[in-house]
Amino acid sequence: MKKASIRIARRRDAYRITVEGRATFECSAPLRNLVHSIGPEGVRRVAIDLSECTGMDSTFMGVLAMIGLRVRNLGALAEIIGCGEPNRHLLDGLGLKQLFIHRAPGELAGEAGEAPGGWQEQGGEAASPRDKAETVLEAHETLIDAAPGNREKFGTVVKMVRDDLAKMDGGGEPGK
Repeated sequence: MKKASIRIARRRDAYRITVEGRATFECSAPLRNLVHSIGPEGVRRVAIDLSECTGMDSTFMGVLAMIGLRVRNLGALAEIIGCGEPNRHLLDGLGLKQLFIHRAPGELAGEAGEAPGGWQEQGGEAASPRDKAETVLEAHETLIDAAPGNREKFGTVVKMVRDDLAKMDGGGEPGK
């Protein structure tokens, strides 16, 4: 299965994220970094194009939830474009339906739907093993926060990743 290619572009106060292939934890760190970089004055709209996305794992969906929650908390618009039925079923199954406005391809209105001219591509450096682990942890904690029913699904993952991070730190206090 084709590994995901993710493009992040920005123009003024709008972001456009394009996902092609299967989106997993391997490609999620740049989106997590984007979430942390968006300030209160920094965004009016985020459009995520999933029309070429062939599947998603829970980490990637957790990072999408991070984006949706952050954008919503800032009073901005979070849109998912071209989400096919299988991917929509995955998002809805984790209780994330309320975080995004869903649009069909070609329905994207305004600046985020315009041709690429004037858009500035954002960086997507390779993530270290620690960055990947922190992304997995934060994504799954966000899924649990977004829909409490997800605690049963992902509580073990959170504990395991915390333990792994503690080992990376040379022992620490695993599990919490």
